[in-house]
Amino acid sequence: MNTNESIINKRTVDHKIDAEALHKMSEQFQNILEIRGDLSLNVAKRLTFLTRFIMITLGTVVLSLLLLIMILSSRISVLIDTVGTMNQLFGKMTQDMVIMREHVANMESKVRTMPQMQKNLVSMDTTMIEMNGGMKNIAGDMQTIRKDMDTMNHSVTAMDSSFEDMQASLANMEEDVNRVSKPMRLVNRFLGRL
Repeated sequence: MNTNESIINKRTVDHKIDAEALHKMSEQFQNILEIRGDLSLNVAKRLTFLTRFIMITLGTVVLSLLLLIMILSSRISVLIDTVGTMNQLFGKMTQDMVIMREHVANMESKVRTMPQMQKNLVSMDTTMIEMNGGMKNIAGDMQTIRKDMDTMNHSVTAMDSSFEDMQASLANMEEDVNRVSKPMRLVNRFLGRL
């Protein structure tokens, strides 16, 4: 009997230990479930916050896009006019570029004659130097001619004064001839009356 009782007691003790272990395990499991629930709640709160934040952000972006579309739709005519004006200006710029290219080509064709012009300018320079020497010679000759003209002028002046003296002498001679011939004229008159 003692052996049976001891076995029963032993089984009871084992049952109590198992029951306590089960009780502790159930408490631990319950704590784990509570922790898991708290974590799930925190995750749910965070997901809810993130979802609200994302929805608000998306709503703001959608509203911004709608406002942008509304502004663009109200300004689209101005944009079209601006683009048309820009197209016209670019067309004019293209035409001006074509004209500028033509002018540049003309300038290039005219600039090609610059070396020949430079050679001509060098020859003109030498010719001008020679002409300058010739002009100096002409200036010297003109001074000589001027001196000769001054000498001739003095000579002509001297001749003029000589002619004046001669004219005075001829006048004196005429008076003298008139005086000398006066008696002869009287004689001729007298003889003519006879």
